[in-house]
Amino acid sequence: MEGSKAKSLIVLPWYPWPETIGANMRTLNFVRFFKQYADLDIVYSRCSGRNPSMESRYFSNCYQLEQRAYPSDFLGRCLLAIRGIPYPIREYRLSALRRLFDLIEANDYRSILVRYCRSANGLFNLPEKFRRRTILDFDDVLSGSVYASYFKAEGGVHRKLFRALNKKLLTRYETKCLNFGAALFCSDLDRQKFEPASRGNTFVVPNIYVSRSFAEHEFGNGQQCTNSLLFVGTLNYAPNIEGLHWFIQTVFRRFKAEFHDAKLMVVGRAPSAHVKTLCASEAAVELHPDVSDVRRYYEQCRAVVVPLLTGGGTRIKILEAALAKRPVLSTPVGAEGLDLQDGRDLLLFEGAEDFCAKYRELDDPNVYQSLVARACTTVQSKYSRMKFEESMQKVLEYIEGSSSGWVPSK
Repeated sequence: MEGSKAKSLIVLPWYPWPETIGANMRTLNFVRFFKQYADLDIVYSRCSGRNPSMESRYFSNCYQLEQRAYPSDFLGRCLLAIRGIPYPIREYRLSALRRLFDLIEANDYRSILVRYCRSANGLFNLPEKFRRRTILDFDDVLSGSVYASYFKAEGGVHRKLFRALNKKLLTRYETKCLNFGAALFCSDLDRQKFEPASRGNTFVVPNIYVSRSFAEHEFGNGQQCTNSLLFVGTLNYAPNIEGLHWFIQTVFRRFKAEFHDAKLMVVGRAPSAHVKTLCASEAAVELHPDVSDVRRYYEQCRAVVVPLLTGGGTRIKILEAALAKRPVLSTPVGAEGLDLQDGRDLLLFEGAEDFCAKYRELDDPNVYQSLVARACTTVQSKYSRMKFEESMQKVLEYIEGSSSGWVPSK
């Protein structure tokens, strides 16, 4: 491709808009990085709305290639499992997969970023030179603690056996994904789970939160706010729903008994029917769906809660809270993978009594201001765009050293 700018491809399950969702933030951070060095094409399967101005800025071509719907019936899922395709991995329709292979061959992409291993099925059959150029971003480790959120606890013996078999297949599938050129993880904790099976091709590329609107906004002194808590997250995402349900029905009820002006603001996009019912049925819980500007809710809260019980999500909410100068109270799982220390950058809790005890520490102005200051400094130093780009440079250098890929130079 001498004499012309190299081209890269990004493959992902859904169109990456709006950039108010943690998953889309991560995708567009990759987009901005690759765009510095290459023309970009994008392949996606689902789309709830496109953004023409974003496309003209970042992408040369956008292709929508259909994936098969995962069977809703038990027998259909079992048949896929027999073929070695676990839930929630998706298959491309045969015509779509052929088109994807033709695009890759015709454009001779110098790097291919696959967001999520659920989008990698079928790409194992790429010619070797393109497999070596493929970078797979795991984001969530699907076979980890997030796995429980994909299935309801109830079910007979046959369904329990299927869940156990599916997890083994999923673990095997994720390990197979290490056969691409490089594998990316959000944290070293996730990366270490696969290190024994890797070829030295696993890398940590942290999530980052870069927002001029947050950096330049004056949020005020949160300690002077009433006893208002804030939960922010995508409200149709299973780990968020599970964690919010647990928090409201156990921790928040105990919190209200001690703090009579208590309030919980639940802010996020696309609330599920369960979330709507949960918030409507509990006094002092306010649901604010699909807001245009989350900053005003940070202004009103005294602290941010992250009550995740299973792994998942991008933890962007913790990074965002740090820049908003609001302390975070999180379960250990909620802060998993972030280089933040309990008592220094945030407060960890495991139950209702624990939460209330940790929250009372915020009455001390020195404790409150120390937490928000240290968290903000840590996020700005360890989860910045510079750190993201330094990590990605190492990935591309590795790809260059082990394949016919390329390493960019500005």
